[in-house]
Amino acid sequence: MERKFVEMKREDMKRNKELNKLMNKVNKVTSKKYKLSKKDYMLFLVKQDIIYLFFPAARIRESDLKAEISVKITYKPLWTDDLLWDILGMPANKDEPMSLRAVGAFTACEMKIAEYTIILDAEDELTVQRTLDEQAEHFLSVIGDYNDERYRKQLLSSELYKAESSLVFIHEKKYDEA
Repeated sequence: MERKFVEMKREDMKRNKELNKLMNKVNKVTSKKYKLSKKDYMLFLVKQDIIYLFFPAARIRESDLKAEISVKITYKPLWTDDLLWDILGMPANKDEPMSLRAVGAFTACEMKIAEYTIILDAEDELTVQRTLDEQAEHFLSVIGDYNDERYRKQLLSSELYKAESSLVFIHEKKYDEA
């Protein structure tokens, strides 16, 4: 099936820019309201040695010029970054702010909890805030099911993360399997 795209005009690009500005503003409010940490575009929460990442992003879709918010929720145990940084000779990163684990370049992979898109009815602050509130509440309601054991199982069963799964074996001192 061939996807059709509508050419974005200058006013659509301006809408996109304004929507992103609004999203950044609403992200700040949401982070405070739900006691989430914020770094750049990423909201996160550390709980029981796991970092849970909540990445909401807004844009004007090129396919039909509708406004949408896409949401990605991921997680990883803190030991994964610690071990990776030990291997890479970067142990000082362990002492950096927790936000490095959320948006840093040299970090271990996260496992996906959810990824989805919501079409907005309107592009005003109230609509964006209401939508983000609903998604933050969803984020907080689902993360409890994701822990260190589940991460290990997801990572070891994934075809995409063969190299990263070595971290689990090294952490468990199963060096021959790594």
